[in-house]
Amino acid sequence: MHPVETRPITRGSRAAVDALAVHHWGGTRVYDVAGVYETSELPGAIALLDGVFAGAVTWVREPGLLRIVTIASTVEGRGVGRSLLEAAETEARTSGACRLVVSTDNGNLRALGFYQRNGYSLAALHRGAIDRFRRPKPQIPTHDATGIPLRDLIDLEKRIA
Repeated sequence: MHPVETRPITRGSRAAVDALAVHHWGGTRVYDVAGVYETSELPGAIALLDGVFAGAVTWVREPGLLRIVTIASTVEGRGVGRSLLEAAETEARTSGACRLVVSTDNGNLRALGFYQRNGYSLAALHRGAIDRFRRPKPQIPTHDATGIPLRDLIDLEKRIA
């Protein structure tokens, strides 16, 4: 297995990052209880696997924390997601943040497991948040592929030294 390489998002990689956001979130505008983010304007990192774009993470800095706004990979089981989390953790340490926060919807059971396996803990439940986000962004599905109603947002947090 070849190692995953991460690099900061640049003008040259922005189109691939935006295409990934459109694929996963239906556009580059992402809703979170902390705000509405235009991911095409956010800093972050990309992952390369064998020199080919394999995923991206975007974030915002807030006092004392780094908030992961989006994270997605094009391949599973090759360490891309973990490498992107590590890039965010490195940025958090460099910027003086003492914790990272990431959110996912209540139906994203794979993400909930992934984050917890990587040291994140459940931090907050925002009941009805997805329902509220659906008003300005009606393309947000009402159910996931397994039939779970998508209603709530869950924050996970990782404290770093």
